[in-house]
Order: sequence, then structure tokens, then C-alpha cells
Amino acid sequence: MRENKIGLFLDCINSGSFPIDVIPFDFIKQCEDVIKLLPQTEGGLKHIFVGGIYAREASVSSGSVVVSKMHRTEHIFTISKGIVSIFSTTDGLQLLQAPYTGVTKPGAKRLIYAHTDLVWTTYHRTDKKTVDEVEADI
Repeated sequence: MRENKIGLFLDCINSGSFPIDVIPFDFIKQCEDVIKLLPQTEGGLKHIFVGGIYAREASVSSGSVVVSKMHRTEHIFTISKGIVSIFSTTDGLQLLQAPYTGVTKPGAKRLIYAHTDLVWTTYHRTDKKTVDEVEADI
């Protein structure tokens, strides 16, 4: 097992074993800082506004690592396709497989590894009309 925390993340992904811990924000932030130095790919994002609800559907390629923003609100999410490993500041380590529905808690920041192609959708109650306005709130 590697000494540094990013190495621990990679070792866990590769071995399929997960230590039982709460994941500190600093660890996810450290990983995010390293990931920003790597070549980036564009995932597919679909934005839907209807009846006071905003849905954001993200399509992520197999083998990708994604770091979420810090969430300020509680909201529902679904995984409609794929298998992911998640390191979360609020839920620790999780291995989730579609179909899956969960709740994002305020303060959640996630480091996500897509084992397969992934479709992840979040749902937010809002009266805002643009993506920028919603992102400022959530």
C-alpha cells in the first residue's frame, strides 16, 4: 500500500478493497489539485429545467476520475448506468452500481472513479432559470 493518500485511492480502486474511514475534505481537495494538472476530457452534460426542478445529467467515460463541487443543499441523485467508486466527505467510501438512487447531503464533496461508462443525474428544487444561477445556489 502506498504512503500518500492519492496512492491509497489508486490502490483501493485497483484492488477493489476499501478501508472504512470518513474521507476528509483535505484529501479530496489534494486529489482535485493533482487531477487538474492532468489532461482533461469533456464529459457530456445535459441540463433540464421543468416545473421548478433543475436536473443535470452527466455522462462520464469508463476510467475517468471526477471531483464534484462542494454541495450546499440536500438533493436526490440517480445513477442510471454504470459502476462507480466514491470517496465522499459525508458518506465515506462507497461502491455503487446502477440502478441506484441516493441523497446528497450538504457539505458533500466527492471523488468519483467510473469503473464503467456512467450516467449520473442530480435533481434540484429551484426557481432559477439558468445553469449559472442554479450553480450559485447549490
